[in-house]
Amino acid sequence: MKSDAHRDGLAHARAGRWHQAIDAYERALRQEGEGAALLFSLGEAAAALGLTPTATAMFARCLFLEPGRIDATVRLSEMLAIADREAEAIDLLREAASRTPGEASLWLALGNVMTRRDDTVNAVTFYEEALRLRPMDAAALGNLADIRFDRGETQAALNLYDKALNIAGKNPQLRLNRALALLSLGNVKQGWRDYEARLQIPSRKILRGHSLPRWTGESLRGRRLLVMAEQGIGDQIMFASCLTGLPEESLIIECEARLRPIFARSFPKAQVYAAAIAEEAGTIKADYAGMKDLPSARVAIEIASLPMLVRRQRDDFPSPHAYLRAEEEETAKWRAWLSAAGSRPKVGICWRSGKADGIRAKHYAALHHWAELIRALDAEIINLQYALEEREAQGLAAEAGKPLLVPPALDQKHELDRTLGLMNALDLIITAPTAVAAMAASIGKPVLKLCAQRPWSHLGGSVDPFAPSSEALWPERQGDWQSLFDAAHSRAAQILAHP
Repeated sequence: MKSDAHRDGLAHARAGRWHQAIDAYERALRQEGEGAALLFSLGEAAAALGLTPTATAMFARCLFLEPGRIDATVRLSEMLAIADREAEAIDLLREAASRTPGEASLWLALGNVMTRRDDTVNAVTFYEEALRLRPMDAAALGNLADIRFDRGETQAALNLYDKALNIAGKNPQLRLNRALALLSLGNVKQGWRDYEARLQIPSRKILRGHSLPRWTGESLRGRRLLVMAEQGIGDQIMFASCLTGLPEESLIIECEARLRPIFARSFPKAQVYAAAIAEEAGTIKADYAGMKDLPSARVAIEIASLPMLVRRQRDDFPSPHAYLRAEEEETAKWRAWLSAAGSRPKVGICWRSGKADGIRAKHYAALHHWAELIRALDAEIINLQYALEEREAQGLAAEAGKPLLVPPALDQKHELDRTLGLMNALDLIITAPTAVAAMAASIGKPVLKLCAQRPWSHLGGSVDPFAPSSEALWPERQGDWQSLFDAAHSRAAQILAHP
């Protein structure tokens, strides 16, 4: 029987108050002693707070006390996978599935681990077995849809997303995933509508420190609009494209602190503030105490919701469209530095995001493809890789047989304004799908974005509607990086021949 403290902890957990839940569970440990149910609850709270080692220990202890418990087996496998211990997770799940082969959740969990390993062949097999046992499993349908989407089988993915949402219509992650599939096909109207589901995903939800009503697209005459920051650097830059066309003097723009000088220069009639967003006790909060213009705002909108209101169809996107401005003196300094490197065209490259491990790694090509491209290009190659690892850069240059010019005394992760000046001095940027692409294209520089699959943000085309100087290339067959890089070399040569 659960103690009062345990029940209190469960109530806190249901409300997302995970720190309070752990405090209550620890009281329950003193009251009722160590039990499988209580340890499972502790594991859930620790996992929600990102305390993976603690959660792993709790779920393992739960299984020790109650061998064969399915939910603890599944959750322990998830923690092992997060800790890059996939082999242990697979062994755990295979053993459990051999004992209880009719338990769909075990096959679903096996599929999830295989997906993390990028073993989509086995992942599909396991998801299909889960669905054979439990045909109305929305999670299995959604995960299978994700794989179909990654493979470029977008219509098949949409059919699965629709089926999953008929079962779990309130699941915001499913709806967001369907949004990306819809947008990738150019279905802008329904895609942007589904994209609003991102605001309901617990891990993304931001508690805003104001009570402004939401803007719905009505006239801003005599009113001020607070445009609220969300998502990452690249996303904020991309969606800032939708600020053009709005009355600048009516805008109060909140953005990541590193973007503030760029946005202030680019939208000089608007008021631009650095966002004060932080996580506190498991809740993401936005603080507006330092925003002196907030009292003049009458409505507010998240920046990524702007397209739904002002870019309702692809023809609503202006082209050409360079909407951010680099600092001219900074650009002049970098041009002087680049001129000393030689007379050939200057091409910047970025081959991965700052975090390219685990499941994200499949979206980025191996370095030997980049080395071949660098070797083939008749150009000076400039590093635009932020979070640069020196050994990685040296290895790339050695394999390419060509120097990789590293801009001196420039922190490309934090000094975004200076980095934008450098990009403005280049002739072409070739990059993986990272914030580098968004930055360079926002100032109108030619960009080739090398993607594992069709990027959803290009809304069904190869040219980025948010920043039309950016062109995406992706392989016709998933994983065929060689053909992609061959096409990239050909296209880069065309661009450099006709600047």
